[in-house]
Amino acid sequence: MPERYELADGAAAVETVTTVYAARVPEGPVLVLDGAAAEIWREARADDGRTVAERVAALFGVPVDEVRGDVDDFLADACARGILRRADR
Repeated sequence: MPERYELADGAAAVETVTTVYAARVPEGPVLVLDGAAAEIWREARADDGRTVAERVAALFGVPVDEVRGDVDDFLADACARGILRRADR
């Protein structure tokens, strides 16, 4: 099932080429995401009819099952922190 995430109400993010800075505003803290975490963030906000895990797997050239757990954990944590929310619900 396709999925997409968006910034949660009260959250802000700044993206550079390599890093994402995301936080609840104004209380923080600021999360600094780089490497795979920044790529999961970017793929979570894409909208191409695939799951986030499918997009991340394609980006890194690995099987979906190899990344699904880490992607799901990242997304659950970002939602629990109030910086992302599901956009497709």
